[in-house]
Amino acid sequence: MDNLDLAIKIISVVAIVWSFLSAFLIVRYKQKLDLKAEKLKDLEKLINSKKTELYGEIFDTFFGILKVEKINKKHNTQALGQKIINVKRDALIYAPGHIVKQIVLWQEANHGNTMKGFQEYMKLLHLIREDLGHKEPLTDDEILGSFMNDPEEKARFKIQMTINAAK
Repeated sequence: MDNLDLAIKIISVVAIVWSFLSAFLIVRYKQKLDLKAEKLKDLEKLINSKKTELYGEIFDTFFGILKVEKINKKHNTQALGQKIINVKRDALIYAPGHIVKQIVLWQEANHGNTMKGFQEYMKLLHLIREDLGHKEPLTDDEILGSFMNDPEEKARFKIQMTINAAK
């Protein structure tokens, strides 16, 4: 019986040590997972912050162009070009693929056909709002109303958009 008691005690000690070691390893593994999750959350916050800045810059660029055109001033093409290059660079880093593709379509459409460029820009605005999590989409008309105060000007512009869309 002495050997049997000794074997039972050894097995008990081993089982206790094994239990503590397993619990320690599980806690340590959970801490590593929590740390990874926290780092991912921080990275996601950083990307969302940068994305929001980028989207603001896209809006600022477009509204800046409209403002300059309304007061019949010339664009500083060098500054505008640099701003657009920066927007594209940041989009490649922070924006999802469908936004980057739409920025490229917007820029391609701006060469020679400003109405087509505007239509592509409107699509970009919708995608940006969707990417920012807005659940309620705006119509093109509602977006136009945000920067065209004159109802007659807005009506003429919508007619022009319709004509160009048919081409």
